[in-house]
Amino acid sequence: MSNDYRRQVAQCLTLADIIQPIAQMLETLILYVQAEFARSKDAETGVLVTVSIVVRLAMRMGYHRDPGPFQGITPFQGEIRRRVWTVIRQLDLMFSSQAGLPPIVRSTDTNTALPRNIYDDELYEEMKVLPVSRPITEETPASYMIAKAHLVYMYGRIVEASQALTSTTYEEVMKLDHRLREVQATMPPHLHMKPLEDSARDPSNIIMQRYSLDLLYLRSQCVLHRKFLGASRESSRYAYSRRTCIDASTTILRHQATLHNESRPGGRLRAVRWFISSLTTSDFLLAAMIVCLDLYHTAEAERHNRRSSSDIFDWPKERSDNMMTALEGSLKIWEGLRDQSMEAYKAHGTLSVMIDKIKRHRAMRQAQQSFAAAAAAYPASTNTDDANVAPEHSAAMTLGMLSTGALTPNAAGLFDNRQYPAYDPAAPQMQPTGLTPNYSGPGEQQNGPVSAPSPFSSLFASNPGFQSLDAPSTDIDWVSKCDNQLTFPI
Repeated sequence: MSNDYRRQVAQCLTLADIIQPIAQMLETLILYVQAEFARSKDAETGVLVTVSIVVRLAMRMGYHRDPGPFQGITPFQGEIRRRVWTVIRQLDLMFSSQAGLPPIVRSTDTNTALPRNIYDDELYEEMKVLPVSRPITEETPASYMIAKAHLVYMYGRIVEASQALTSTTYEEVMKLDHRLREVQATMPPHLHMKPLEDSARDPSNIIMQRYSLDLLYLRSQCVLHRKFLGASRESSRYAYSRRTCIDASTTILRHQATLHNESRPGGRLRAVRWFISSLTTSDFLLAAMIVCLDLYHTAEAERHNRRSSSDIFDWPKERSDNMMTALEGSLKIWEGLRDQSMEAYKAHGTLSVMIDKIKRHRAMRQAQQSFAAAAAAYPASTNTDDANVAPEHSAAMTLGMLSTGALTPNAAGLFDNRQYPAYDPAAPQMQPTGLTPNYSGPGEQQNGPVSAPSPFSSLFASNPGFQSLDAPSTDIDWVSKCDNQLTFPI
């Protein structure tokens, strides 16, 4: 049905002359832009070009000027023109920002007022005076458009300041931040962001409108403060910008996970999943890259030993782990969408590389910390080589081995401690077997110990074959070799 509608709208525009300021032309073009925008999950250049045509045609028809002072425009026509211009201005700002281009309409180029907060059935063509606008806190069909217009216009001022060729001072940035928070505070109560647990009785379209407004507010904070992320590592003056930007980015990633889960079959927002468009996904990618870059620069500072334990710009471990968890959740979402969208495919590839670098650094850092902790708990043992050991310590170890029977000097050989009969080559029943001479197998002594000489006894016999080795005698006074202050129980 949507494809048929889009095709029929295109046929109407083809039959008409879109460069002529005729009635209903702008409304038809807006419907066509919406139809083209909703059919693709990626940013389309054709949509941006069409929006440019719509903006220029609207300005040619004078929509950028408020119709109040003009007597030839009826109250009904004036209110409709305000509504149409509000939508066009939002399209210009959002699609231009998505493409990384400045908007066509600047804030100083228009003075058209916002629509009034009234019901649709209060408007009719023969009306002489417009009804008084209802309080912004009252929910009407126009309240969402008005609330979003306040945020979008503020976002336009932020984009102008961030993309200006002349550097914007930090004082001006903080004024814009203060003004942005004031606009957010004036949102109607029914459009304030609430957890899904507290919105059990709210319709799904109202819930999605809340997410849409909150994402726009968070995106404005990211665009306003992101260029101070690097400067905040050098001066504490910009610490507020870094904290605000990271807080907004992590909140956007949480919204991404919630919207992804709730828009699937069986979720509460499955009926309005069309709200999640290429404009929304660009917010998710912006937030993910901001968090990635912050963690990456922190890792680089650690790798080059440019940080200290008292670094005021360091995140607590719990906060850093939460940021990493949010990134991994976003990566899984992009992975599930990469076969449906080229932008999702690119986002998944970019985030995979960044997250892999951060993970490898964190693993290496953890291994270094574990090794340092183990080294502190168990210091390295003293080298026991003769060249590095004091003489009294060497003698102490030798006497300790003698006292336990590990070494027993005797006249036959220094380490000959055999208690087996001597080997007689003339005895036929005692044929050598392998390394153990005089071993005849278990044959006759099944119920007692086998009297087999040690295979090492032939190495240290009375005539071991090392004729040039002078073995010390057994009359050595071992205690006299030690320091007189040392005593050893024997």
